[in-house]
Amino acid sequence: MKVRTRLLLALLAAVLSAGSLVAAYYFTFRPVKVVVATKDFMPGDPITPDGVTMKTISIGDASPGAVTNAQAIIGKTVGLPVLAGQQIVARVFTAADTGPDRTLIVVKNPVSPLLSVGQKANVVVILQEGPMTLGSVEVYSVQRGDEMTYLLSIPQAEAARFAYALSTARQVYLFPEKPGE
Repeated sequence: MKVRTRLLLALLAAVLSAGSLVAAYYFTFRPVKVVVATKDFMPGDPITPDGVTMKTISIGDASPGAVTNAQAIIGKTVGLPVLAGQQIVARVFTAADTGPDRTLIVVKNPVSPLLSVGQKANVVVILQEGPMTLGSVEVYSVQRGDEMTYLLSIPQAEAARFAYALSTARQVYLFPEKPGE
């Protein structure tokens, strides 16, 4: 092989190598703007202009479904807890999917097997007077950590009864329903 051909092949290999490095860098570290909470939002809280800000991060650090337009979410109600500094993702607004006759309620550390989103369960509470069955609920979200927290979809008409029973209960039990019940 001639010296000139070798030089051209070496130059071509160097250009391709540099191009692949630039492409890898661009697709891994490209800056994107995402919406980040500046204060805590609990389920049922509306997003306020002073509660969010835009932050530039690398695309690899962006959460799947991260919201990229703050104005589009102002006034929307969150269905899941959002903590200050956390990226806001589209799924926190899916509470509207519960329907007009349903609402969401939070239950922390119930006695139950591990439940998954969409699973139905029966709620039983132990009150001072004795046990009380509250009825069937649907698991809307599950957060695991130091505490197990379930966000449950309940009938709107039963919200007051659930809230009272859960606030005065000594213990809360969630019993999964069998499929088809």
